[in-house]
Amino acid sequence: MGRLPPPFKIFIIYLIIGGFWIIFSDKITYLIFREPDLYLLVQHFKGIFYILTSGIIFMFIINFYFKRLEEEKEKLESIIKNSPLAIFISEDSKIIFLNPSLLKILGYSEEEIKEKKLEDLISKEEIENFKSKSKETLEGKINNFSSKFLRKDGEIIDVEIWQIKLKIKNKKKLLNICVDITEKLKLIEEKEKLKEYYYEISKTEAIGKIASGIVHDFNNLLTAIYGFSELSLMEIGEKHPVSNNLKEIINLVERGSNLTRNLLVFSKRINPEFMPLNLKEIVPDFVKILKRVIGEKIKIEIGLDENLWYIYGDRTNIEQVIMNMATNARDAMLPEGGVFKIKAENKIIDDKKFVCITFEDTGKGISEENKTKIFDDFFTTKERGTGLGLYICENIVKKHNGFIKLESEVGKGTKFFVYFPAYFYKKETEGIEEKYKVEINGKNRKVLILEDEEDIRNILSKLLTSHNFEVFSLSTAREAEKLLEKNIKFDIVLSDHGLPDKSGMEICEKIKNKIPEAKIILITGYIDAVLKEKTLKEKGFHLIFKPFTPSEVLDLIKTISL
Repeated sequence: MGRLPPPFKIFIIYLIIGGFWIIFSDKITYLIFREPDLYLLVQHFKGIFYILTSGIIFMFIINFYFKRLEEEKEKLESIIKNSPLAIFISEDSKIIFLNPSLLKILGYSEEEIKEKKLEDLISKEEIENFKSKSKETLEGKINNFSSKFLRKDGEIIDVEIWQIKLKIKNKKKLLNICVDITEKLKLIEEKEKLKEYYYEISKTEAIGKIASGIVHDFNNLLTAIYGFSELSLMEIGEKHPVSNNLKEIINLVERGSNLTRNLLVFSKRINPEFMPLNLKEIVPDFVKILKRVIGEKIKIEIGLDENLWYIYGDRTNIEQVIMNMATNARDAMLPEGGVFKIKAENKIIDDKKFVCITFEDTGKGISEENKTKIFDDFFTTKERGTGLGLYICENIVKKHNGFIKLESEVGKGTKFFVYFPAYFYKKETEGIEEKYKVEINGKNRKVLILEDEEDIRNILSKLLTSHNFEVFSLSTAREAEKLLEKNIKFDIVLSDHGLPDKSGMEICEKIKNKIPEAKIILITGYIDAVLKEKTLKEKGFHLIFKPFTPSEVLDLIKTISL
């Protein structure tokens, strides 16, 4: 009986009670009431008694089942009402039943939604797909698919739908269970952007390592050219006819050095180093590289104030801002092309002095809605953009105690005004004679040179020998270790950081442990995290970067020897 519907259960109970009454009522009455008159009287009222008794029993049974049904109904209604899933039943493109979650995701009242056709609530491009899936469900298939619903405020939301066919009073209806997946899809999209961003980061890291290796080798060549040119200039003097040619070679080497530095800027291998900066020098130099990056369709125009104030900052960071602004402008102007203007001028705001760099393009412009989002991380309107260009710019400018302003109109281009606090200092000038002439006497002082590049090793040996130092010139750490066993007390050690058999840092630590009074100078063409100034100072080491000049080496030796 447990599986039978309530009406059948009641009918069976009625048959059982009725059967017992018919079979046993007469016998029970005769046994209890044996006197003929009393027996006849009881028999007369027996039918009435049966009707009353069975009625009361049936009333309790029916009430019991109705309570059970009411409880089940309340449970079902509670589940549907409190379900986070949007549930509705549709028939002939009309919603005939719904729960509050559907009202919540669509923004309508129950009366409003029931007056609408189902097609009015679905995004136009999804209507045919929804109809097709609904037809399949009515034919008996349980469907699961994605669609787009149209909210009351006009916003389109993404939903995932499960559809099941119902049959109520011989009429086919559709049970639709929906979940809003708009935020989920946004998270997936953000995740994909992050993946792409980290992929770009890994590519940049790889390029950075390659660039760092190229820069190292190139700086070795520049150091050799630098060194031999300056040594020659020291020997022949300023008045020799060839001296001007040598100075030109040195100037060209300095330009080559700037190119290698810019290569490290692009590969992000340089740590921030704040110093007084002159934008009149930085912008024109960097624009030469910028022209190759943003392409021939973009014309670059520069306008710099004649008496432009200095700023205090990291050159790499400033060039990063210029690069990001330029690539942003390029993307806004392609494929047609246009003009990108960089202007720098002095500004006074509330008695505070700033240098303002204006970046102006003739591109598409920025909508009012996007103006509030463009500095957010991962916000982009480009198909393959990372959404980090302007975010990085704003962070760099803030680190320099500056700020950015924006002017833009759709179809009329964009202007970014980047403000950096002005910096005032007295620039020391040095005469030509003093630049290449450093007075130092190395008599009775021993210098160990560890450098695997023969040209650089020869330059350093020749330079220090000419200043009366006793020079020991080696190319490997192993040779240095053997020399240490002879208990030679070196006053100064000049070691390349990247020796072929061991790191310069490692062998210099060994030398420092054995000869604590020795002055250590590490030479490097790499800009690596291991060579942080704090770490070097803690170890008592000094650092010089390639390409360097002989006079820079002598200056450093003179400084640390005082």
